[in-house]
Amino acid sequence: MSGRAIDLETGEIDWDEVRSQVAKAFDRSSGESSPERAREVLVERARRLALAAERPEAAVEALELLPFRLGREHYAIETRYAREVVRLTGFTAAPGTEDFLLGVANLRGEIVPIFDLMLFFGFTSQGLMDRSRVIVVGAAEVEFGIIADSVQAVTRLPADALVADAAFEGERGGECIRGVTRDAMIVLDGAALLKDRRLFIGGKPDAAGEAAT
Repeated sequence: MSGRAIDLETGEIDWDEVRSQVAKAFDRSSGESSPERAREVLVERARRLALAAERPEAAVEALELLPFRLGREHYAIETRYAREVVRLTGFTAAPGTEDFLLGVANLRGEIVPIFDLMLFFGFTSQGLMDRSRVIVVGAAEVEFGIIADSVQAVTRLPADALVADAAFEGERGGECIRGVTRDAMIVLDGAALLKDRRLFIGGKPDAAGEAAT
């Protein structure tokens, strides 16, 4: 059959030739990848899979933020620290206090201090606008309010998208900044704000409920 496994004229199969071609094909494949090499590849593959299982990709922390505008600045605070947003209908000035404390407001029978973050960070405030809002801040309970000219829809942002802003380094309130986004949105550190005694009239209460000294 002249090296053919099937005679094209008679259709007969030369089984000896079939076995010979299979053996040659096996020899070629064995030469390219020996059984020892194949085992090495399988072992290495199993090792890498085991390492991947032991070291799952770390989940990127996502921040749920409430963005707001104050003057020309674009701020945001994590929603877990923003208890509600209310319209600023009026407040009572508190003489003899820091300039960034606008005064106190009555929120459903609870007296809440209202702060201007522009003044807190040492910027020039444009004062109150007709459409001013108050973002009520707190963790377990209402602690204080911060004014905002406007409040935007809640958004989500990867925590690793934030970068430090040199403009706040060493400045008053700089420790209350978590970072800044690429589009210049200043993300507040809600936990740091709630620990800052300057934002509590008479000092922030400690864990025992007594005024901090």
